[in-house]
Order: sequence, then structure tokens, then C-alpha cells
Amino acid sequence: MPVMFLSDLEAASYGRYGDSVPQADLERFFYLDDAGQALVAGLRGDHNRLGFSVQLTTARYIGRFLADPLEGVPAEVTGYLAGQLQIADPSCVKKYAQRQQTHLDHAGKIRKALKLKDFAQVEAELAVYVGRRAWVTGDSPKAIFAHAVGWLRERDVLPPGVTTLARVVARERDAATGRLWESLYAAAADQQRAALDALLVVPPGGRVSELERWRTGPARPSGPQMVKALHRVAEITGPGLSRVELDASVTPRRLAELARYGMGADVAQLKRHGDARRMATLVATAAQLEATATDDALELLELLMATELTGTARQEANKETVKRHPRLARASATLAVVAEALLQAREWGAEDEVRVCQVWEAIEVRLPRSDVRTAVDTVTSMLPPPGALPEPDWRAELARKTRAVVGLCRMLTSTIEFGANAEGAPVLAAMKALGEQLAAEARWSTKNPRIHPKVVTGPWKHLAFGHPARPDPSVAVDRGAYIFCVLEQFCLAGLRTTAVTS
Repeated sequence: MPVMFLSDLEAASYGRYGDSVPQADLERFFYLDDAGQALVAGLRGDHNRLGFSVQLTTARYIGRFLADPLEGVPAEVTGYLAGQLQIADPSCVKKYAQRQQTHLDHAGKIRKALKLKDFAQVEAELAVYVGRRAWVTGDSPKAIFAHAVGWLRERDVLPPGVTTLARVVARERDAATGRLWESLYAAAADQQRAALDALLVVPPGGRVSELERWRTGPARPSGPQMVKALHRVAEITGPGLSRVELDASVTPRRLAELARYGMGADVAQLKRHGDARRMATLVATAAQLEATATDDALELLELLMATELTGTARQEANKETVKRHPRLARASATLAVVAEALLQAREWGAEDEVRVCQVWEAIEVRLPRSDVRTAVDTVTSMLPPPGALPEPDWRAELARKTRAVVGLCRMLTSTIEFGANAEGAPVLAAMKALGEQLAAEARWSTKNPRIHPKVVTGPWKHLAFGHPARPDPSVAVDRGAYIFCVLEQFCLAGLRTTAVTS
């Protein structure tokens, strides 16, 4: 079937020739096989044989007969058919248009030969097909019209006039949409309907309706904004507006279509709709709002961790490193003088071992002993114990910013119910326990069952549980380091963790 122009509904994939016919279509639809040649053979006159062939191939190509059998037929079609019929002058076909009864007789002969059905035979069946497609997809009238034409052609049915077919499509599509609205309206309980209608009302002292406020997402990544985003999730999920038990035949596509309209429509416009349409739109929009609010909160959490907190901590750690560098460089230069004096002591040529006092004399020629002590203290204070994290480390800086995330850690898993696969389950368990731990403010130790040491890996271990050189490392837990370690693992596990609103 050729690609038709779609300038209006009448032209949408419906029985018309284009400006030209591709060569591949000529060979497929306009080739006269033995059966076609046999039909043409009994006709008198080249113009009748060629005109009959045009009607025959037109019915195969565009699926219908034209009122004027030569209307819009490209020259390459008549030329290609004339060549097969060994007609020297294709223009003789113009004589075919002079007698209308001939066209009708030939059309009846072709209909019988190709076993084409009348539209009246399948109209009821087509209406069912159109209604089901409209119910499932919610496609536009043009799209459903095109599918209806394809359905007719697959069953060798001659399409009716464009107005008749358009009327069937419009009727069944409107009926499917009406059934959808009624289904969603009936699925909501009276209390839910009242709560959904209340979303369109501006509360006393407010400037916008609750629906408009809920449709507005968070402004920027920050701790307060994250908590605000979680409050938004709680407000939307709390009344259970999205917990309407829908008919299983209602497809996600139709709900998404309604929700898309509800998310952008003006509240005053929604109020003007009838009860069924208004309620159906609000039911779908509430479900979309819940998903959108949850996604916004999780995305905000990732941005908060990646930019505002981790990024800032790295910058502060880098600044601290830059500040320490001059002091460490001066102390290192002083200790380098001491080391050089020690290395040179073996070359003094003394038979006995070199005494410490002699070495100090050599050092003090170059540096005061107090400068050496200061250099040792400087280096010792800046270097971590063997195996510990280098200082300053961005994780250590991040662990000091718990005030920005404590509130959202308490709310996150209590506001949103998450599901995880086997790989993400330990992190999810640690995140849930973290919220409980922060709410209880219990002792932060590895003996506390709310602490999950197994999720603390890599450099975070040293910060959260202390270096082995520190006293009692099995008990002490650094509160800030543990919070941010679990939060970081939770964000990294986002691809494996699916949010399911409670």
C-alpha cells in the first residue's frame, strides 16, 4: 500500500493516487497476470481493454473504485498497462471515460472476479474492531481511520464513502472514550471523588489549588527542598487518591493520555467538564502525580548528593590540601637537611660508630634543633596512620554535613516504599534501619542491630569504624560517616531499587 498524503481526514490513507507511483508498486500492483489478461481479452477496443485494466489495478492498489475511473491516475500507470497489452497509444484510454455504464459494468465484473465484499457485510464487525482499538490505544481519529482502511483492505472489502467511514470511526471512538470515563468514575469511591474534587478548590488563604501546587516540583537540590519534596510525596499518597482499583482492561496508555491532559490543563477548564470526564482525569492525574513526585524526590536526592554535598566536600578538601601544602613543604625541606646529615655521617671516616651528639652538631650548623622538632610535629600531624585515609579526604568533609540530610533520611523510607532485588536488598535494609536509628537517637555502635557494617566498604570503613590503631575499633561508629556511606550506597543502588509508593 503506498504512502498517502495526510493533509486532511478524507485523504488519510484513503483511496487516492499520489502524484506518481513508485516502480516497485507498478510491478507489484499493476502487473497483469494470466487471470488479469484473461479478463481483458474478451473486451472490444483498445480503450476498453486499457480502461478495464486501469479499474482492475486501481481496485487492487487503492482498495476502491473511482467515480471517474481515470481521475488522478498517473501517466506511468496507463503507460505500464498499455505496454503489457501491446497498445501503442496509451492516450486512447480517454475514450473510456465517455460512457458511464461501461465503467459500472466493468466494476461489477471486477468485484465478482476479485471476490470483493460490500461494506454493509462487515460494518458491524468493523465497528467492533474500531471500538476495541480506540479503547486500548486512544489514537486520534485519523490514525484509527487509517487502521480501519487497512482492516477493510486485508479482508477484500470495498470501502464506503469517506463520510460514512469517518462517521463509524467517530462514533466508536467517542463511545470508547465515554466508557473509559465511566469506568474510572465508577472505580472511585464517594470519599475519593470528594477528595479529588477538592484538589480543584483554592483553600482559604491560598493562591492556587492543591492540584496546581502538587503539579509544581522542587526548585533546586538542597536539604530543605528534599524534605519539602518528601512532604509533597506524603501529601499525595496520604489520602490514597491514587489507590483507585481500576478495571484490568484499562490500559496504561489510556491512563497516561488522561494524566498528560490533567497535568497541563487549567483548573477552571477541568471544573467545566462533566462529572465522568472530570473524575476520570483526576483519577489518572493523581496516579501520575504520585509517580512524578516520587521520581522528583529521588532525582533531587541524587542531585543533592552529587552536587551540593559531595561536590562541595571535594572543593573544601581540595582547599584544605592547598592550605597544608606550604607548611608540609617547609617541614619536608627541614627534614631533608637532617636526612642528608645522617647520610653523610658514615663518610666522616671515624673508626668508631658516629655518636648522636656529633650528628646533632653537624645538623645544628645548618638548622636550630627547635626547627627540626617543629618540622617533625608538622609532618606527624598531617600524615595519617599507615593504611588509613589520606587527610584531608572529601569523605571526612562530607561526614561533617549531617545536618543537611538527617531530616530526609528519617522521612525517605517512611514516606516511600521501596522494593529491591537481591543485590540491592542489604542497602535497602540499611537505609530503612538508618531512618529508625535517627528517629530513636540510640547508641551508634556496631553492636546496635540497626547498624549494618557489611554495607560500609572501601574508604568509608576507616571513617565510620575508625582505624585499627584507634582504641576499641569494633564498637565506635562515626555517626556522620555512617549516614553518608549508607546514603551514598542507596543512591548508587538506584538502578537496582524500584520505588513503589506506599
